[in-house]
Amino acid sequence: LADADNNIWIGTYGDGVYFLHGQKNKFIHISNNLKDPYSISGNNIKSISIAKNGRLYVGIAGKGIDELNNKFFKTRTITKQNLGKSGISSNLINCVYPDSKGNIWIGSNGLDKMSGNATAVTRFEYSFLTNTHAVCEDKYGAVWIGSENGLTRFFNNKFDDSFNKLVKQRIDVRALLIHNDIIWIGTYGNGLLSYNPINGKIINFENTDLTQNFISSIRAKGDNLYIATLGGGIRQFSFSKKKYINDYNQSNGLRSDF
Repeated sequence: LADADNNIWIGTYGDGVYFLHGQKNKFIHISNNLKDPYSISGNNIKSISIAKNGRLYVGIAGKGIDELNNKFFKTRTITKQNLGKSGISSNLINCVYPDSKGNIWIGSNGLDKMSGNATAVTRFEYSFLTNTHAVCEDKYGAVWIGSENGLTRFFNNKFDDSFNKLVKQRIDVRALLIHNDIIWIGTYGNGLLSYNPINGKIINFENTDLTQNFISSIRAKGDNLYIATLGGGIRQFSFSKKKYINDYNQSNGLRSDF
């Protein structure tokens, strides 16, 4: 995750968070310390995001969500337990996404929306939203939600499953990104898809190498989309050419293909 100051935040599964200072080119390691109550709650990081108020929200597997200030100190932990009946659905966090209105969307075994000050949580009871892995917002204020049951749109307090009706099969969505009004969808087993919600057109950029069809995250830079896979390394996709143009894996220097 890159912030407004060109700093890089890297979440790991087992070794906490690494912060790369954009100007000093210096790494800072942020990890759990049982003797320090202000350290993060665990080292298995599932999601990192920055809200409009500048606070960092770190989703930690089995531990809920930590809120950090700009000095890397934990200011509070948000769990299923500490907000009572109105708390988040689960501590098994998959993703944390701040929207343009200051709300925090939380994907776990369901979907929650938390107010920016974490005093109120809305739990959504909707059959499609089990094991929610990705959330993003378009320029119209609609929130797109990726779960093991497909892609769902939430707008004006209503859910819309038009995408799922079009694909006519169960698509396990693990990553989402919006570029020029097109929804780019990383799936678990079905590769990369693009979806135009205006005309309903869906394109599947599935790979012949099956390991590259299991996608964990997608990021855009310039004309390129970078796709992290579970076993196939990182693929580089050109928006303008509408095809894959490079592969980065263990054979050409990547430390791991996962």
